[in-house]
Amino acid sequence: PSAYFLQRDTSLCNVEKYVLTSNYENTIWNDGSTGKKLTIYNSGNYTGTIIDDFGCITTDTVSVNIESPAYFPNIFSPNNDNKNDYFFPTFSDNSIVSTLILSIYDRWGNQVFSSETTSDLIWDGTFNGQKCGEGNYTYILSNTICPDSKIKGVLTLVR
Repeated sequence: PSAYFLQRDTSLCNVEKYVLTSNYENTIWNDGSTGKKLTIYNSGNYTGTIIDDFGCITTDTVSVNIESPAYFPNIFSPNNDNKNDYFFPTFSDNSIVSTLILSIYDRWGNQVFSSETTSDLIWDGTFNGQKCGEGNYTYILSNTICPDSKIKGVLTLVR
């Protein structure tokens, strides 16, 4: 058998599960299951092992990065009461989200916030050090791995 019998390493967006496929029916997966397919739900390295008719063991590993769906609140109140003072996404699992860009626009289309690092995906309701007014704002969360995958929505800022 070929040393490479699993598919190539891959990154996926907006999926809750993914099916890994081997070229061999008798693949033994790292979770102990056996078969040509393995359904996965999380990012990680997945290993398949096959044993041929002569007892030779071949192992292959595939790395899968599943970008997690993001969830946003629809309202926040940056008034320093320690309740909903920041606007930020939450994710359904611990997937790698290092490729995200969050942009926020006021009702006239002016960008009031932009972040290009995952650690800065938090908006405090200010622009250039000044408090933004109450009202509706539009957000766009882009993913550099999957450029066609954007999450858009409207949030309300109240003080």
